[in-house]
Amino acid sequence: MLSLPGSILSAGEEDVFIGEEGLDITGCIGNVTLLAWFGPGSGSTSDAPSYIIDIGDPTSFYIAPAIFIDKTGPWYQWYGSPPAGPVAVNVLEPYLETGIRSQATGGTVSYGNVPQGDFLNFFISSNMWTVSTRPGYDPSRDGFLSYKVKSPEGTIYSGLHQNRTYVIPLTGISIDSTYETWVPAPPPYNENGWNTGVTDSSGTLIYGPGLYEVTVETNLNGIKENYRDPAGADYIGKTIAYPQLVTIGSDTLTLTASESTIVRGNQFSVTLRGMPSEVYIIWVENTGHMTGLLKDKPPTLRATQSGLRFDPVSGPYTFGAYQFQGGNDRTVKEDVPTSPENGTLYYGRVSLSSTGSRTIGWQTTPDTKDRTYTIRAERGPPGPNGLPDIFSKVTDYVSAEVDIEIKKGSVTIVADTETSVPESGEVLPDITPITVSPTVHPETMSTAIPETRISNVSTPFPMLSPVPTPSGGLSPGLALASLVMLVLFFYRRS
Repeated sequence: MLSLPGSILSAGEEDVFIGEEGLDITGCIGNVTLLAWFGPGSGSTSDAPSYIIDIGDPTSFYIAPAIFIDKTGPWYQWYGSPPAGPVAVNVLEPYLETGIRSQATGGTVSYGNVPQGDFLNFFISSNMWTVSTRPGYDPSRDGFLSYKVKSPEGTIYSGLHQNRTYVIPLTGISIDSTYETWVPAPPPYNENGWNTGVTDSSGTLIYGPGLYEVTVETNLNGIKENYRDPAGADYIGKTIAYPQLVTIGSDTLTLTASESTIVRGNQFSVTLRGMPSEVYIIWVENTGHMTGLLKDKPPTLRATQSGLRFDPVSGPYTFGAYQFQGGNDRTVKEDVPTSPENGTLYYGRVSLSSTGSRTIGWQTTPDTKDRTYTIRAERGPPGPNGLPDIFSKVTDYVSAEVDIEIKKGSVTIVADTETSVPESGEVLPDITPITVSPTVHPETMSTAIPETRISNVSTPFPMLSPVPTPSGGLSPGLALASLVMLVLFFYRRS
């Protein structure tokens, strides 16, 4: 609980927070025993108050949630009739947020991955900073905020190593603005904060690989116990910040697809998750034997994407010259087709965000061949060609891949009858339909098969229905002709 100096309020519009207890408001109330609150639409100079409370003991005042939860804002000295006196206290609902940042980039790494050895920092965002302006407040003594960092094994740390001998405390934190970091933040880059790669005297990592949880909480004048959520638990976002997660570990990469199977002509995406701000080469693997032409084309990368760069169509092929692991000295460019655009649409350089992720979109067309493709992303040491130079300091291979099945689809056209036809771009079956002239009269139509004309024009075969004669029966000649043509039609289809 905050010590006495932070509990004493001065005259004026002093901020207090729902759930605080033991406040000394003697200097705020003059000689009144009542405080008044005016709701929306009412004024303190001429209207009656919406709510009045008896102060009781002004040296131990409680901002009770049951009373103040829906009555935030200024509370006035009240003498029993308008106008009200000066503002005694300004009641606020607390808010509290935190996050994890990289000292290398200054960017957030909450819910991201960092390599072992990175320096991390935290921040607090809160309206409770005004507590630091209270009379007698001493930041070295009265810090009312505490970070809580939990290891994968459940250990709660009270401090974190900046180096082997210096531990930075996580408790008794004081802030004097709405946003403050735990240690000085870059730029420039500095090796302050949580050293995730520090070892003990035996060389063992103090912070092993795994998922760590970071939050910050306050118990300012009993606020954490007094102000609970509707279920009676710690009030997330009010007295305890929503937990943030970060994974510390070796350089790893995962690749996931938006869908495992798609119909050609549609788009899909893959998401890379790895070390923040790292770069990788991504390509559609083992497609160099394909032509990239009609019906023999792999998926292509969509143009103009954040975090994605291509080689120039006319070269130099810096990214394409990467000799990937297990490729028997082949390059990425040799592992994809050469058409179109000299193959530059099948691969590219991907840079991950500061949180260690990036989603990359791919496109299929009616010319995409139906098969299963493997999308691969990799970073590794350059081969004998020394390319790409972005990997000049890389010593180990890191890669991931995911399979995508491309299937042909169909479109249904509804006319006089329902007929399922192939999707646009597919090769039509080798069928020659029969065309019957609609002007042929039944009484002159020949029943001899040689007189039936076979047309090479691709028009649908018409529906044939019996035509009644004036006497109510069927013309024998027409019936026979219809039967012969139907037999011939199905014979040709088979």
